[in-house]
Amino acid sequence: MARYWIQEAIKRPGALLQWFKRNRKKLKKLLGYDPITKQGDINDRAVRGVLKLWKQGKIRLSDRTVKRLYLARTLQKLRKRKK
Repeated sequence: MARYWIQEAIKRPGALLQWFKRNRKKLKKLLGYDPITKQGDINDRAVRGVLKLWKQGKIRLSDRTVKRLYLARTLQKLRKRKK
């Protein structure tokens, strides 16, 4: 395992945010809230919500997007544990 595994795991920084911005209207309708915060970041609830919709079969995602969502969820957990 590499010493800086997080930096190596993120191949395209910002790709997930761009995906959320492209699908903002659809996600807003399905989730019931805006997946993008006022600061322009991804809402933490939205990552978990999209994964939940995907598991229920209500939304189709590419394998790459699913991997990015799982990585984002893992990084959220690491950030919460650090505080």
